Amino acid sequence: MSYRSETAHHVGGDTVTVKQLAGLDEFHVFMGLDKFEIFRGNETDPGTDPANWYTEIGGVVEGPYDTAEQLIDELFLAVEL
Repeated sequence: MSYRSETAHHVGGDTVTVKQLAGLDEFHVFMGLDKFEIFRGNETDPGTDPANWYTEIGGVVEGPYDTAEQLIDELFLAVEL
């Protein structure tokens, strides 16, 4: 699996790494040992829309979001004050 881009972000005391897959419209987010897939909806997946972006956290699908960047910013890079 190869990545088109990779960006590291420092959130609180943790490093969050966002990698965009080469040739695919998909991202991986790494937080410590955890990996999250950011994906477009699929007409075969109930409750998802191909126009929107989703991820699964703790067995729960999170979304819809208009863009992958919006999803990543709100779920993984936002720091609660």
